[in-house]
Amino acid sequence: MRISSGWMRSMHYRGGGPTHEDMCMNKVVASCTASLFLAVAGIAATPSAQAQASTVLLDCTGSDYCWAGVDSPGSPQPFKYAWSFSNTAGAIFPRNCSNSSDCSFYCPRTSTFINATVMVSDANNQFIGSATARALCTPQPI
Repeated sequence: MRISSGWMRSMHYRGGGPTHEDMCMNKVVASCTASLFLAVAGIAATPSAQAQASTVLLDCTGSDYCWAGVDSPGSPQPFKYAWSFSNTAGAIFPRNCSNSSDCSFYCPRTSTFINATVMVSDANNQFIGSATARALCTPQPI
């Protein structure tokens, strides 16, 4: 029987079994596969940064009033609120809204939309987040 290929010749002479080099290569491949699997499993088990994230909500439904809510587990309280408004020509703010979770306003001459933004920080002045919403400003609450 004539064998032309070197690989086939070596398989013929050694009885068809794997060489020491083949077994070492299989161990290397298995080790790399296991390491990759463990790395992927570790990443999947790590809590996401988003799960720890804080949320600031701003609700300006209805008219002449906005309310801010904060979900920030572990942040020291009380929370501090800094309000700002734009497009406010004709709007009146009867009280200072600083450090209050809500703010009221009205527009005595006409109904219009204003933009409200609230920035929230914790008791240590660490920024938590902000939110912006469009608010209806009217002569009388709707």
